[in-house]
Amino acid sequence: MENKFLLKGTVTEIGNMVQIRRTTKPDIYKKVLTLVTEDDQKVFMEVRNTGIKELEREGVKEFSKVVVEFMFEGSEKEDKKYNNVIIKSIKLER
Repeated sequence: MENKFLLKGTVTEIGNMVQIRRTTKPDIYKKVLTLVTEDDQKVFMEVRNTGIKELEREGVKEFSKVVVEFMFEGSEKEDKKYNNVIIKSIKLER
């Protein structure tokens, strides 16, 4: 079961696409977006694979006001902890 959450905010930065090479699974392509919420909190979220195309289709750019559906995908690898906040859907706020 996936718990998804909603957040409204303004995109202040869209990072470059990064390819994460994996040996046992398909590679991941991702961009990190910086969003500032309505109460002036900053959050860094990843958009992955097909979600990158959704950014383009929706016309999301820096300073766009958006509604984001996201989930948490934390993991541990070799004593390192990753607190991933993954965008599942992103739409321009209407």
